[in-house]
Amino acid sequence: MHILNNEPLSRHTTYCIGGPVDCMLFPETHADFLAVPEMIGDQPYMLLGNGSNVLFADQPFHAVIINLTRWTGITTKNSNLTVASGTSLAELTAWAGEHALSGYDFLAGIPGSVGGAVFMNAGAWGKYMDALVQAVEVFQLDTRSFKWYAQQELSFAYRRQTFLQPQDIITQVRLKATDTAQDAAENIKEIKRKRAEKHPCGLSCGSVFKNPPDQPAGKLIEACGLKGTKHGGAQISDKHTNFILNTGSASFTDIMALITLAQKKVKEKFDILLEPEVKIIQDIDSPLFRRL
Repeated sequence: MHILNNEPLSRHTTYCIGGPVDCMLFPETHADFLAVPEMIGDQPYMLLGNGSNVLFADQPFHAVIINLTRWTGITTKNSNLTVASGTSLAELTAWAGEHALSGYDFLAGIPGSVGGAVFMNAGAWGKYMDALVQAVEVFQLDTRSFKWYAQQELSFAYRRQTFLQPQDIITQVRLKATDTAQDAAENIKEIKRKRAEKHPCGLSCGSVFKNPPDQPAGKLIEACGLKGTKHGGAQISDKHTNFILNTGSASFTDIMALITLAQKKVKEKFDILLEPEVKIIQDIDSPLFRRL
């Protein structure tokens, strides 16, 4: 198992923001996962994938981060596709394109990992991860054992799942692999092209806010005249206003100032309170930090 001490979280998030954490563990085998509980001990811990949907404060975190980015791989057996949770969605969609596997195109361009996509029920273009998931393997930290959730045990909602227990770590995901199409690779390329046209380049977490039922969060923010608004090193994108960018020197405080401003203006103009999609982690009291 790879271990880093006093490791800046800014090196492991797409926002490139975050203070140091006492210890970061990188399990690479099933045996590594079995060793994790003893290494955590009584310290608070949190899981981290590609770091694409999180915003950490700039202060130190006296805790353990379990980083899954070295736990990767895709295997097939009997028409089943099994993917390690740390595998990036970019790798998964590239694999699907190479093997003419249909139904994966909507994931193209989403900057996350497979485990994170299941945890958040990631989606785009009206499609969601739950349509692909057949079963989920977890490592249960409290019982020090592995378990598969069968398809009938899975349950999902908008931008979340509702079947995982507090001390479950998603280790592998079994995905649908029966539908094929010769144009799968072209469909993936087209989705990536559309995403590039619509979404800004730069350091971001992806969409900052969940979309309210009636209209996209970006349109509400734009209607409040906030396109391009800056605070320190942070900026509300002038291309897609549900993206707040780190232009190179943004702090946690800078990003939070624009999040708060967008919520305030949309509430005043439309009486809608925008709910963050990004997970905001200010300290170890965050619900994402847990203890054994």
